[in-house]
Formats: sequence, C-alpha cells, structure tokens
Amino acid sequence: MSHERKVWINGKPDSEVSVLDRGFQYGDGLFETIAVVDGQCEFLLQHLDRLQRSCARLGFPALFLEQVTQEIVSFVGDESRAVLKLLLTRGQGGRGYGVPAPSCVECTRVLLLYPWPDYPSSHWRDGVRIRFCTTPVSSNSALAGMKHLNRLDSVLARSEWQGTDFAEGLLLDGQSIVEGTMTNLFAVRNGMLYTPALECSGVRGIMRQQILAWAALSGIDILETAIHPDWLLQADELFLSNSIIGLWPVRQLNSTFWPVGKITKALMRHLNLQSRGVVLDD
Repeated sequence: MSHERKVWINGKPDSEVSVLDRGFQYGDGLFETIAVVDGQCEFLLQHLDRLQRSCARLGFPALFLEQVTQEIVSFVGDESRAVLKLLLTRGQGGRGYGVPAPSCVECTRVLLLYPWPDYPSSHWRDGVRIRFCTTPVSSNSALAGMKHLNRLDSVLARSEWQGTDFAEGLLLDGQSIVEGTMTNLFAVRNGMLYTPALECSGVRGIMRQQILAWAALSGIDILETAIHPDWLLQADELFLSNSIIGLWPVRQLNSTFWPVGKITKALMRHLNLQSRGVVLDD
C-alpha cells in the first residue's frame, strides 16, 4: 500500500469533515482500530459489536451493520497487511453540549487505511521495556470500557518520553494500574492470569477479550482486579495486548526484568502472530 493514507467519509472517497462535526468540536464519537491481514479484517464482528454497544451507551442511532461491513470490505480491498481505523461521530451540530434525539442524528463515518507499523521483531522475541507514567487516567464509569474519541490521557502520557527507550507506558487511576497508553496489561503470578478491572476507566480491548477467552478455555484461573505497582513487580510474567501488536511480552519495568514466560509463549502461538510477519522461536 502507498504510504499516503486512504480515506473514505460516509461511504465514498473524501478527506474533509465539517468543522461543525461534534467529533471535532467535542470528541463526541467512537473509533475502532482493526488489523488487516491477508485482505481480511481480524475480529471484525467483535469490533463492530463493541462499536454497536458503545453507540447505545452514548445515545447514537443504531448502526446499519450490514452497510458498514460492506463499506469496510470494499474500502480494504485486497490489502495484504494494513491498519484500518473506523471513526463514528454524532455528526454535525450547533454550539452547545445538548444532543439531538437519535432519530435526528446523521452520524459521520470515517474509514482510514494506514501502513502496517514497522515495530522491531525483538518486541515479540525478547519483550519490551516499559515505564510508569505520571499522567493519571481519568475515571468515569459512564465511559469505562469504550473506545471513545477523548484520548487526551493517552496523549499526555505518551508525551512523557521520546525516542525508543520505552515501547509503552502504564497509566494509573489513583493507586491502581489501568492500562497502557495503547494497550491492555496482563500479569501471570503462580500460574494465574491477572488483568486490571476496568469498571471506572480504560478500554476493554478486543485482543484482551480474546486472551481472556483463551485462558478460560485453557483452564487458567483469571482475576480482573485492582493491580498495584508494587504487586506487579512481583509477577512471574508480564505482557501487553492490542489489536495491532497482538501481544508483546514485557522484559523490563523499572529495575525488574522478566524472561518470556510459558503462558505468554503459549498465547503468542495461539494468536497466530506469524500472520503479522512475526517469527517466533519454537
């Protein structure tokens, strides 16, 4: 694919959204980031299901899923490997926060296709170095779990470091870790899988969902709970997930180091990361 971004708006090639759009004015919208591998959108149904449920929570009109799916298939075409971003806003509106009734809303749909990111293979093979961020994540149970357009927590947290010294940073809500700037966090301790509970903040990632489902089928005990930094540093394995990277093992946080653990390796094989061009050791 060309390095120039491909863009459709409301089902046709375009590159301009009105300045009156509520997504631009207030961040009044949602988005999904989807891996395109061998011409297929991975976990497309799960992404659209999350989007549909988030629309209901925000009072957006119900999506015409068949129409959106057809648009995505036509838009992606035969791309072998790319990143699809789907944005949905409440559409245009006047000044003020008040929202029209869902029957009066004409949502804006934006599709963007980006080149596949060029992450080093060592991120999967050896693991990544991460850090704690000082930027706190906002707490709002009404928005928790959704992938809404208000991402300033992550923007500020990611601005805390430059360069490639760290692959990711962890955000806290008070004393507990919630997520990374772009990932969900998992820890393994004594054979049990832990991940932060996302009742007041954070994104319920699609890859997070896949990992929890695999662990349950594999007979691994799972606990979604508050995770404190000191406890995390005592874990046996750490890894991060999102829909594009699949899974990255964590090799270093502060002065603590980890090898790539047994459960992490099993998950990496299950997620078929070879489809992303990742070469894993047996």
